[in-house]
Amino acid sequence: MLKEKYIVRIMTLLVCCLFLSGCTGTDPSTGPAPTSSAPMPAGDDTPTPVPTSAPKSTAEPTPVPTPEPTATPTPDPMPTSEPTLTPAPSTAPTATTEPTPEPTPVPTPESTPTPTEPSGVLIATLADVPSGATFEFDLEGEKAILVNFNGDYRAYMNRCTHKGGPNELQGEAIVCQWHDSKFDPNDGAVEQGPAAAPLEAIAIEVRDDGIYLPGAAAGDTTAEAVSFTGEVLAGTTTKYLVFTKADYDLALRMKKKVLLQFYSNWCPTCAADDNYARAAFGVMDDPDVVAFRINYQDSDTDTDEEDLARELGVSSRFTKVILVDGQPVFNQPAPWKTDDYAKELAKI
Repeated sequence: MLKEKYIVRIMTLLVCCLFLSGCTGTDPSTGPAPTSSAPMPAGDDTPTPVPTSAPKSTAEPTPVPTPEPTATPTPDPMPTSEPTLTPAPSTAPTATTEPTPEPTPVPTPESTPTPTEPSGVLIATLADVPSGATFEFDLEGEKAILVNFNGDYRAYMNRCTHKGGPNELQGEAIVCQWHDSKFDPNDGAVEQGPAAAPLEAIAIEVRDDGIYLPGAAAGDTTAEAVSFTGEVLAGTTTKYLVFTKADYDLALRMKKKVLLQFYSNWCPTCAADDNYARAAFGVMDDPDVVAFRINYQDSDTDTDEEDLARELGVSSRFTKVILVDGQPVFNQPAPWKTDDYAKELAKI
């Protein structure tokens, strides 16, 4: 009995081994899987159950999602810097720049003012004309006198306004050597006839130790240094004067363009003419023109005015005469308005 029991167990083990071999896919050529050689425990007649493998699942395996490949960011390339060229040390000697020295200011010596020569023409020194003396000199080809009256110096054209005789300071008056007319040494006014008009005065300057014609360059003895002495009715640059023979002769010597306006003090038309002339010459600006108002056939007419009217052929009051270089070039016996004076003078 015991023998049969062992045979059954052996057979059972073989069947189990075969079964397991088919389940595990053991190649029969390799032989059965090794079994334990441990001895079975004695006294246990119950065969030990052989575990069977779980049946295989027929379900399709669940696909495992393949993760998308993550793009690895490529790092920006590092900027490649230009290679820095290190200059090779120069073997040439380096020039050393020396600082420019500041210029030393040169002290400017104080300038010595150059003495200015007096302007104008020297007539005489003070020593040449002692008190009470008469000094004669030339002015544009004519004779003139310089007198010292009690320390005051005055100069006049050496021509009596009566007949043109020479004059000399004698005591308290300048006396004509021909007809004894007397003139005030201070202003040339008539003190005694037969002369009726004052002497023609000459502007002078007394400075330092000399007496000068003012405003003229050295060597220039033009009549520009001479001033008019008659009453100025209007004008500054272009003067409108009461006629005097001395001023008229001076204007001719100065080569002025001369306008003569004949006027009667009792004539209303002449009075209107006189007002228009004052307005015209009050704004005229021509230094080469001078105008005179001449009395004609009225109570104020003197012999010089009568002679001039006769010389110029004037036969009517309010006549206008224009002279150039001493010669009459225009004669019109007619009243004028203000604008006519400038207009007619500009034509000549």
